Amino acid sequence: MARHPRRRCLAGARSAAIVILCSALVTACALRQGAADPDTATLKSPIDVEARRTLMGVAVGPFTCESPPIPMGDVLPESFYTDPAGSIIDPERFAARTRIVKPLGDFGSGVTRMADRWLGSKPPQPEAARCALGWLDAWARAEAMLGRVTNQGGYERKWILGGVAQAYLRLRDAPDLDSRAKARVERWFARLAQEVRTYYDRRATSRRTDIRNNHLYWAALAVAASGIAVNDGGLFAWAVEQYRFALTQIAAEGTLPLEVARKGKALHYHVFAVMPLVMIAEMGAANALDLYGEHDGALRRLVDRAVEGLHDPSYFERLTGTTQDFGGSLSGWHVAWAEIWYARFHDPAVSDLLRRYRPARNAWLGGDATLAFGVRDLLGR
Repeated sequence: MARHPRRRCLAGARSAAIVILCSALVTACALRQGAADPDTATLKSPIDVEARRTLMGVAVGPFTCESPPIPMGDVLPESFYTDPAGSIIDPERFAARTRIVKPLGDFGSGVTRMADRWLGSKPPQPEAARCALGWLDAWARAEAMLGRVTNQGGYERKWILGGVAQAYLRLRDAPDLDSRAKARVERWFARLAQEVRTYYDRRATSRRTDIRNNHLYWAALAVAASGIAVNDGGLFAWAVEQYRFALTQIAAEGTLPLEVARKGKALHYHVFAVMPLVMIAEMGAANALDLYGEHDGALRRLVDRAVEGLHDPSYFERLTGTTQDFGGSLSGWHVAWAEIWYARFHDPAVSDLLRRYRPARNAWLGGDATLAFGVRDLLGR
């Protein structure tokens, strides 16, 4: 007798849950291998600050520490798309969203730029790192982003958390930082990461696509960066678990079905999905996990398809039957992830993009990716 479709579905879900649980346990064990005391294993940043300063550092002028934006407790913007596919933007809604989240953007941009100034200054300019920590501490003391949050607000929160947590990894070892401020900031990161994680832990019971599509990947990046910042193996393992789930969604031809469904925004969202996945893979590499090669090289298939689309969107236009809307001109913000990819693989497919759009800066990926990951054969600076 044939099994009932619902029973088959439930059985499949249970099997998937078992695989993911085992994967998480393997990850936790791998993270702790080689440590004299497993409970004191230290998660590593993907950026060697002193090595990057040696390679890329330049003399900088005097620095003035400005006051941070007023901390934002509630994050209450609304969605700006008008169609179920999430492909058509309402200009008035988008403008309203932009006004509401401006303090978040100013905060994230300011912290990442100061962290970059510390990373790229030679001789080092620790006052930039101290000022960035002061901004982070001001928001941590105010319990920023821990109030009421709309669905769109949750998206905005995870993007900012991921960016500033990565910036913190660049500056946390600067000299003469206030240890109590660092402790407050790290506690704040941990609380925010748990809030982000809670929303996406509903994946097994919710039909919402944002719990499975690019939003999950960005949530995983925010939690991964926070996990490294606070040295929480549980947070990092959760992020790796979501990364591995993302790889299972990548089709043989390198597409993501949930992003294809975005119609005119399909190419845009494939590139957007690549960004956090490449960064998570690099964080894995820093911590003895070969996430780049998992699931039969699925990430490379996605990268290849996205890069092809950036050069020629015709594949996505045939696939969706719609002209692709990239939301404006291509810039360094869109290709910051390619610095990481090129540094790892010297892939000629992305070299032209990097030459055209450097410096590649994206605050949600921690700041200046050219400064943090760029290699000499393409730099010209």
